[in-house]
Amino acid sequence: MNDTQSKFSIRQAMARAYPIHFLATLTTLVVSIACVMFPEYSSRKITALFWITPSATALRNIAVLLASASALYFLTWWLRTAATQVEVTESSVIKYHGWMARKSVEMRHRNINTFISQGPLQGFMDVGDIAFSTTGELEAPIKIYGVRAPERTREIICRIFAGEDIPRKQIENSHLRITTKTSTRLIECPIENVWQIVSNPEDFKHLGFKSYYGRFNTENGNPELGATFETSANIWGTCYLLEFEPQRKFAFANAAGAETPPDAWWFKFTMQPEGRNTSLTLHRKFVHPGIEKWIDGAIKTKSLNPMQAIVDEMTEKIAQYCESFVVE
Repeated sequence: MNDTQSKFSIRQAMARAYPIHFLATLTTLVVSIACVMFPEYSSRKITALFWITPSATALRNIAVLLASASALYFLTWWLRTAATQVEVTESSVIKYHGWMARKSVEMRHRNINTFISQGPLQGFMDVGDIAFSTTGELEAPIKIYGVRAPERTREIICRIFAGEDIPRKQIENSHLRITTKTSTRLIECPIENVWQIVSNPEDFKHLGFKSYYGRFNTENGNPELGATFETSANIWGTCYLLEFEPQRKFAFANAAGAETPPDAWWFKFTMQPEGRNTSLTLHRKFVHPGIEKWIDGAIKTKSLNPMQAIVDEMTEKIAQYCESFVVE
């Protein structure tokens, strides 16, 4: 295998990394363009708000200068961001920067340390700065600012350093924000009956899962830690049972091998008996949606918290099915 082939690309973010900076530049540009297009109206509004009466001509000239400066600054910022990237290969880390004159800095993997720095706002936006250095160096030769999901990015880098073969889907989704939603429901059904239903993938179609799930690929068809089962979902394919404790815990995700950490699950059921009833909690992870998908989900679920609404609906379906279905 070619050890110079890029395994992972890291790029800088703009809006998420510097939201105040981004909004200030964009607002200046939009307001300036509005003043250029509607100088008379803008002059009246400025007079009403600030008790200043600029002439329409002077306002237009100032707005042209501000719009030009904002557009030039924004374009320069975008070009500088687009022209900076870090490539991680099996043997080195390489930083490329520069638009017209392309420059690079390379470090070999041996004894490389990876550092993350985040301010309060960066932590809230899930971005951070990543630096690479070797033991004994006072300054990091390679730094990249405003990286989305820095902790997951560093995890993938460390796995590449260790020589692990990472599924392409995990690398493509490394920058995505993951959020977990939970919903608890008291089901009027004994825990052994609830367990028999939620631990059987062939029953998932009754529990709010949209895809078809097949039986376990074990000799007796029963669940056990590490067992796999198939699904018709294109993005899942084979699912892997990551946590298993009879009548207590059942968690699974798409299969990535026996070394997949237990917390890599996407669906997880936990339960405990409450007399002859069962307290069931569904934990589900979501890729944090963009604004368009959030609006679409809010419309479909009629909720300002569509991900929570989806989990609540699934829990309700599970409860209804368990309470109406008699396990033989």
